[in-house]
Amino acid sequence: MKKYGVYVVVFFLISSIVSCKKKEGCRDVNALNFDSSAEKDGNCSYTKALFYAPSNRIGGVVEDVVKIEIYLGPTPGEQLIGTIATFGPTETINCAVTTGIFEYELPGSEVEYIFITRYYYDNNTDEFGDSHLLKADKNKNCETVRLTL
Repeated sequence: MKKYGVYVVVFFLISSIVSCKKKEGCRDVNALNFDSSAEKDGNCSYTKALFYAPSNRIGGVVEDVVKIEIYLGPTPGEQLIGTIATFGPTETINCAVTTGIFEYELPGSEVEYIFITRYYYDNNTDEFGDSHLLKADKNKNCETVRLTL
């Protein structure tokens, strides 16, 4: 009988520990990833980066660009986070997501991120492009990056 009592006590201890774990998420209403059901503060994102290429003719390169890969740096090829294969718009964009744009939320605030681009051409060659330094900022909800060589 004592054996069953020990099992009951252990069961209640384990279930109380598991039920005490609070849902983690961003509780800041000004963040991009606000979660009203979160009970414990987690990582918030305040700035989104919008990458776009106005055309598939980049710089003075003769070949057409067929694809652009975007990596989270600092080393080229480190972490592929997105691809652009549709090109445009030609005008400046205002934090709006349209065709040909890759969007990435920058976690945290006052954190700097390095992005590196890789261009693929229609003659089956490729090259790395410029690096782009962006900073997550509570006071800026988006950064636009026009991709050129």
